[in-house]
Amino acid sequence: MIEDDVKNLLTLLNTLPPAPSVTFRGHIDTSVTKPRTIVSPALTATSHNIAIATNNLSRPQVAVFVGANGRDLSPIMAGAPAYNLQEVTFLPGTYFLQHTCQEFSGVTIQVFEEMQLTADGDALKPARTLDSWDPILIVLEPQLRAARAHRLALPEGASDRFLDPIQ
Repeated sequence: MIEDDVKNLLTLLNTLPPAPSVTFRGHIDTSVTKPRTIVSPALTATSHNIAIATNNLSRPQVAVFVGANGRDLSPIMAGAPAYNLQEVTFLPGTYFLQHTCQEFSGVTIQVFEEMQLTADGDALKPARTLDSWDPILIVLEPQLRAARAHRLALPEGASDRFLDPIQ
């Protein structure tokens, strides 16, 4: 039964259009000393909202995901009776280039760039090429300001999916 549920969820996610976006998680890996490629063996949940992704900045760290193929669940959850987590989910097997940590505006950030295989399948290339940090900062800076100014009343455990390492 659970296997069918997972299969149905993946089928649903694959029907959603890819959503190029900058999103967030609340877990970083400070042990990374040089950029490295990782692959997500399961769904990777991110959020458009830093406060949700970090449980109201409970730790002063933010993972920033620059993606092109995540599936935006926000519109689906717009009328949900529970809390809309503004989630963008990346499918299993998604590659990310995990960068080293940086300090920005009093928090430690770590950028994860979504990568995709080249046509010949021999290499990885960015799924979304950015010419500068501007598209990231345009989203990150006001989100940090808002998260610091207004704590969200999050349901117990709502942010848990964003606080775990990518496994």
